[in-house]
Amino acid sequence: MRSGCRYSVYYLAETCYGKVREGISDDGIFYLDRSPHLSFQLIFLEQSKAEKFETKVNLIPQNYRKRKLTDSSKVAPDIEVELQPIQRIVTDMQLVRVRAIEYQKVAGDTDNSPEYDMYSNSLTSVVELNDETRLRLIEREDSNPLFRQKPEKCHLISQSQYKEDRKNANNIIFMSRNLHQQFDGIESTEGISMFYLKYVDHHPAPIQGVVNNKTCQVYETTINVVFKDEEAMSALSLYFKSHTVMSNNQIQLVLYFPSPEEFQFYADMRAEMTIAQWKSYDGIPS
Repeated sequence: MRSGCRYSVYYLAETCYGKVREGISDDGIFYLDRSPHLSFQLIFLEQSKAEKFETKVNLIPQNYRKRKLTDSSKVAPDIEVELQPIQRIVTDMQLVRVRAIEYQKVAGDTDNSPEYDMYSNSLTSVVELNDETRLRLIEREDSNPLFRQKPEKCHLISQSQYKEDRKNANNIIFMSRNLHQQFDGIESTEGISMFYLKYVDHHPAPIQGVVNNKTCQVYETTINVVFKDEEAMSALSLYFKSHTVMSNNQIQLVLYFPSPEEFQFYADMRAEMTIAQWKSYDGIPS
């Protein structure tokens, strides 16, 4: 069975600035014919980037195994990584950067397979793209992950742990499954959340909007998206709706909430958990 980690390799290739040579069929990320073996051959302009890619790829089996399975009757795929030693080459061929947005699903990939659900530690809900979801949709409507796909409802704090808050619109944003996975740390190769949301301010004058199929007042709310690092921002920020770049790991955009103060409460809770997770991952004492 194919492990379904192909997207993770695409994501790592982009964050480490991996490239392919035009016209070389062995370059790229692909399955070998009909076999379960994923093969990849990439070019890096800097040895440090190649070594970083090598290190993170070697962590893929560990990160897949440590994910909490939602169905104890299923088991995570047995993944082994075999890497050839990094080789220095000289080429004058045109190099093209590998980007996660170019990833196309094939049979066995997690986005296109029921096997994905065994790694999910949060409940997901697909929703229609309409006037209501657009108010709190953080993603570009024409982004590649939303092509012929519906957005998902994403809770800032766990709907299973905080059941009384699961229907609160200020606790809910919308995005594609791709970003949802990165937000929850389900499909990120590191196994951790790759960004969180930070309340900045909101306009004092409300406008009319739709929430839970009812017309009500909503407030234009400015938020920052804070990424784990510069590489995560480089890989993911292109999916987000119209935004302003604030720093090498933050962008700013606008959403609409019926109660921005409640959104701030939920966002701060989520940010605190995410920052603690990042510190743990980086080996930094809390």
